[in-house]
Amino acid sequence: AGILVGYLMIRFNIFAVFIWHYTIDAFYTAFLLFRSHNSYFIISGAITAFIMFIPLILSIVRYIKSRGFETDKKLLNDQYKTPAAVEERMLERLEPEAIPYQPLPTKRIFISLIIVIVLSSLFYVKIERVGNSFRFKTGKREALETSTKFLTERNVDTESFMKSVYPKRNFNAITVKYIMEKEGVKGVN
Repeated sequence: AGILVGYLMIRFNIFAVFIWHYTIDAFYTAFLLFRSHNSYFIISGAITAFIMFIPLILSIVRYIKSRGFETDKKLLNDQYKTPAAVEERMLERLEPEAIPYQPLPTKRIFISLIIVIVLSSLFYVKIERVGNSFRFKTGKREALETSTKFLTERNVDTESFMKSVYPKRNFNAITVKYIMEKEGVKGVN
């Protein structure tokens, strides 16, 4: 499908690919919605599928209204005048008028500086985040030394191991969500 889409884009243009993409998505979405047992989803799927037929319906209405297709005369290049030669068109061009320079008003510069200063000061506002108050009692090195010592005392050769130290999180999202709702960030921390 990717090669076909690439060919369509090169042959026609990106607009054709957009139309194709959204039409196919509407088609797939409609059929997914038809499979559900929910009447709301089925009606939504029918509306989505119907959207694809709007261009066809408009074409049929236009065909009936004009009692046929466009005549060939309107589609041929013979009815259009040949454009003037490039040299003639270049002579017709006028030099654009130069726009006079207008400096930026001092008031606007002052307001911009105030906005920049106010927004920059927001970097210094301390925001309490979940997990900010959590601190380990032992550091990485101390944890590694303790674990190596523990294994060495039990006659385990630790030199053959690749070692890494990371915190094991006992994070329960549902519990944290409940505490956040009841007590906020301070309660979670």
